[in-house]
Amino acid sequence: IVNPLPDFQVTTPQIVCNNGPSITISVENPGDIYDYVWTDPDGNTVIGSFVNVGPNQGGLYTVTATTTNGTGCTRTRTIQVNESIIATITQD
Repeated sequence: IVNPLPDFQVTTPQIVCNNGPSITISVENPGDIYDYVWTDPDGNTVIGSFVNVGPNQGGLYTVTATTTNGTGCTRTRTIQVNESIIATITQD
């Protein structure tokens, strides 16, 4: 018996503005048959199909999906979150 690995997508890289609001990074095609656990760059975990990333919280985030059918199959994706500041337009 070959059990398939969880199949899901997340966009990487993402951008969070240091002088702006938080962003939400989410699994783009979440399956009801998976449990999701996010890990931030500091090692903190969040359970769910999304995580909020605030200003000055860039770095590598991971999300791991685990099947809920008892097979325990997992797949992990890594998302790079880059910090930026809001652009300013100047006239010359």
